[in-house]
Amino acid sequence: MNLRQEEFRSLVDIFLEEELCEGVKKEGKKYESGGIPVFSHPLAHQVFYSPMLNRSINGLYNAAINAIERRVKESRRSYISLFDSMLPALIARPYHVQYLHWLWSLTYYRYTPNFPGLAARPDLETELRRLWLKTISKSNNKKILHVIARDLWIECENISQYLEYWMEYFDQSTDGFLWMNRKDKEGYRRLPDTVTIYRGNCDDGGISWSTKKDVAEFFANRGMNGSTGVVLSATVKKRDIYAYFHTPEREVVVLDVGLLTDCRELSN
Repeated sequence: MNLRQEEFRSLVDIFLEEELCEGVKKEGKKYESGGIPVFSHPLAHQVFYSPMLNRSINGLYNAAINAIERRVKESRRSYISLFDSMLPALIARPYHVQYLHWLWSLTYYRYTPNFPGLAARPDLETELRRLWLKTISKSNNKKILHVIARDLWIECENISQYLEYWMEYFDQSTDGFLWMNRKDKEGYRRLPDTVTIYRGNCDDGGISWSTKKDVAEFFANRGMNGSTGVVLSATVKKRDIYAYFHTPEREVVVLDVGLLTDCRELSN
């Protein structure tokens, strides 16, 4: 083996030998999903994991911590952007509901579960708690919270895993208009008095529907290895719709499935 090869092996050994830092080890977990190794951490989520990626994972975690610290130290009147855009961008998507649960519990109950990703930094979590309470005390706390909740609901891919949380949020917010932005409300007002809705029969408690059949077909067939999924159709009175989201999916949220009529399975 020549000198260059020895140097290369030495560098590889150093790379492989790096251990996960304490902040990552505290909350990180390894598992397999469909035979694919995953390392899951709220601030450093890594698919196709191997020990060779430890350095990269540590880097992601430290970069996220540094970004939060910098933003917290900035002297500004409002920290809304920290909570509604920066933190959701830093926190891995599978942990977004845990993040929302932290905000929701602090807003309504004045207690918090653990902030995802900060188990090794209780000082930073304490500061975030103080800033959130300060932020919602200066404006309409329910509106700010629901703006964040709307966006996280729309992009949520694991509704069934946290369905109990979502139902708690919906039940506590008796006014579905709190969840809707201006375009959502305009779209809702244009709906007819009786609305035909569709859904792919997936495990989300039956509360999420669409006014577009092709959207339901997509969700019915997604991840089913080419087999045909089940598409359901129903009608609902406009007044019984809890919330309408004017996204490309044209989502309709109906909390009480007993309010649906003409429910049937369509050929797909």
